[in-house]
Amino acid sequence: MQHIHIFLFCLILIVCWTSHSVCPSVHAVAEVVILDNHSSYKDTAGYLHVVGEVENTGNESVRFVQVVGTFHDNQSNIILQDNTFAMLEILPPGSRSPFDLFLVSSSPDIISRIDNYELNIDFTETNQTLTRTLLLLSKYNYISNVTGYLYIVGEIQNNGTETSTFTQAFATCYDTNGTVVAVGSAFANPYGIEYGQKAAFQILILNKEQGILVANYDIQLKSDQAILIPEFPNISIFSILILLLTMIFLRQKIMRQEIIHV
Repeated sequence: MQHIHIFLFCLILIVCWTSHSVCPSVHAVAEVVILDNHSSYKDTAGYLHVVGEVENTGNESVRFVQVVGTFHDNQSNIILQDNTFAMLEILPPGSRSPFDLFLVSSSPDIISRIDNYELNIDFTETNQTLTRTLLLLSKYNYISNVTGYLYIVGEIQNNGTETSTFTQAFATCYDTNGTVVAVGSAFANPYGIEYGQKAAFQILILNKEQGILVANYDIQLKSDQAILIPEFPNISIFSILILLLTMIFLRQKIMRQEIIHV
């Protein structure tokens, strides 16, 4: 009986610790950061791109994440300012989105004077929620022998309870150092995916020079209703597994001790 009491006491401690770890008492905070792995390049037309990714590090959903770039010459004079939005309109807590700040309206002369840049961010909090019900079934990439362009293809499944409308896939491409070197997006085909159905996508990276730098890439999915199901389990599932394994271990230990006493 004493062993059972010890077992129950340990079980209560584990449950309390797990509950505290998974559901800590926190205030609602909206916070989005620009990750420091962004980079810039000029495309074949001579226009400048700044590519990177943003992450929602708060515990509130945000939307319309705006990235503002301020560009300087080699004398630290501001010569240009422009902005773009993150490719995913709504970012739930813990999610990321690529961005492409494309200076299409600037003349080649101005772009040639750019020596460095700084990025700032703005966003809006939102109560709109997206379900995590879009499943990435597969992904594959190749460089075409005909065009020389990088293609990223894959398949999506809608695991939600309603039609996924305007479903899109987004690619954030990294070099061997983890620096973002290219981004791209494409609608699924079909872009309206019924519950339980599948759809394919094909993302084309139009800049060949950036495409050959790609060593790895990350795919994000979104529609009007949903976003990507996380590839890895969250901490709550991990904590539950620890709890179950601990329970099994303690129970077996108690049973062995009781057999010895008998």
